[in-house]
Formats: sequence, structure tokens, C-alpha cells
Amino acid sequence: MAKTVTSLFQSQSQASSVVRRLEEAGISFGDISMFTEGGTDRLWSSGTGTGYDKGVSGPDRLASYLEHNGVPTSDAHAFAEGVRRGNTLVAVRCDDDEVDEVVSILDGNETLDLDEHGSDLSDVARELTGGRGPDSVVDAVGMEAHGSPVGAMAQRLAGFLPDAVARPVIQKAGIDRLAALLSAIDIVRRGGTISLSGVYGGAADPLPMMQLFDKQLQLRMGQANVWRWVDDILPLLTDDDPLGVDSFATHHVPLTEAPEAYKMFQQKRDGAVKVIFQP
Repeated sequence: MAKTVTSLFQSQSQASSVVRRLEEAGISFGDISMFTEGGTDRLWSSGTGTGYDKGVSGPDRLASYLEHNGVPTSDAHAFAEGVRRGNTLVAVRCDDDEVDEVVSILDGNETLDLDEHGSDLSDVARELTGGRGPDSVVDAVGMEAHGSPVGAMAQRLAGFLPDAVARPVIQKAGIDRLAALLSAIDIVRRGGTISLSGVYGGAADPLPMMQLFDKQLQLRMGQANVWRWVDDILPLLTDDDPLGVDSFATHHVPLTEAPEAYKMFQQKRDGAVKVIFQP
């Protein structure tokens, strides 16, 4: 049974490179489509009834086409909006036994399991990047990273203090669990960039300043700039729900079950991705 696999790219040249890799892997030219803001560069040539309605223009036309070819409605509209904003979309029609290879090529990356590479992660990452290390690393974990026994113990001990005592201690001498950040500093190439989307709040975190300075690294971080994006996001929060926000939460639980819900999310049980607490 044919399936449609899609991916957005920031530039047309990057998308074209991926298309060449797909063809080299044996994916038929006729099963690869590429869409740009100015129009469609190539459509699936095989078969009939593609559903690409020439009477509809812009994102609606592309979304309709993708839906007709098996892409969920919310995803189709999100991809169409991405193309409208200047990105390039590659869509591949493939059989079940080709899906994994196509996804791997579209992603253009390799997943490293920390359980398998806990002690040699940096070496493996450098091997995959010609000895340099990745150009950029994103720390999406933050202050509660696993593998930080000292930080975890300090946080645990602070939890036993009376609130009146714990608050000033944390504000002046609190430390985070830094395993994820320290790994990022070690892995990224010299002159590279580390972006922190994970939240940190320690006032006395010990950082390897010599390593940061020697590698000439750039750190980028900050709060979510919500007001900057309100005008762009609000038009997408409609009853049609093109971004799928209404169905994004995997669990809705009473506030009284918050501790168990946090544990479930941390341990990645029951497919937990987003939890909404109901007072």
C-alpha cells in the first residue's frame, strides 16, 4: 500500500539535494514531488487523479493535493503554510517497505541512543561529522537532565528544607543538573553554537569556562518571545485546527494526579507527549 512521506526544508537547494539522494536510493523520479512558494517544481507523474485542483490557488491548493494523497488534514495545512512562508516541501509516495529508508533520507540524520553511547557519545558524534563535531547542538532538556548525580542530590536536599529557608538558598546558591549542557559543550565543533531551549534556573552553576572560551562557542538562550509571534500564530488557531493543537495533548488528568503524570512523562510511559491538568 502506497504511503506519502513529507518533509520541509529551509532552502530549495537543500531540498534538491535530498531529491537526488532519494533517486540514488532507487526511489522513482515519478514518485517524488517538490513544492516551493512560487509554484510546484515537480508533481508525481505516475497514476491519475492526483487531486491537485488547478482551480484552487495558494496554500489551499497544496493542502488539498496533500490530503488527497493521504496526508492528514492538520499536517497538510501546516505543510502548505510552511511553503507559503518560503520553505520547500518534498513529498514522496512509497511502499511500506520503503518508508524507513525514505524517512532516513528526508531527516538526513542518524539517531544515537544514549543507553548505547553514554560514555563515547562525543567520539561517535565526531565520527559522523568527519571529526569536527556538529555545527550546532540544541539542549532541549534543561535543569533536570539525567546523569547529574551532584545536581540531583543538591536539588533533593533543598526539597527537605523549610520553604522560608529553601527559597533564598535556591536563589543564591541553587545549581542545575548540567549533564545535557556539558555534553553539548563537549560535542559541538570549535566555533559552533549551542542553543538552550531547556530551562535553567541555577544561580551558582559550575561551568567549564576554559572549554567554552577555548572552543570559541556561542550560547543562545532565552524565554519564549510569545508576543513576537502572536500575529503569526493566532490566524492558525481556528476551528479547522491546521496545527493540530486541539488533539496534541495525549493525556488529560486532574490536578491531583500531577505528580504521577510528571513521573509518567519523565519515564516516557503510555505514549505521554503532552499532559493537560484539569483543576
